[in-house]
Amino acid sequence: MLLFRDPFRVVEKWFEPDKHFIYWDNYDDLAEKINDITTNYEKYWHIVENAHAHVQQYSIEKFMEDLNARLLES
Repeated sequence: MLLFRDPFRVVEKWFEPDKHFIYWDNYDDLAEKINDITTNYEKYWHIVENAHAHVQQYSIEKFMEDLNARLLES
């Protein structure tokens, strides 16, 4: 994910910069990052893997597993 760095940075409640996504600051920066990523994709692949693994905790399957576990505890 490439995200514009805004002053609020709400996304950081759930994701870590440079671990799960990459910030860009202006259009020149975005163009440079897109060029670098497309040219050196392997250098960024760990971000893709980290983000994919991280979002699994928010999947509907994980939600249902947690809900069922809580219901069984009651």
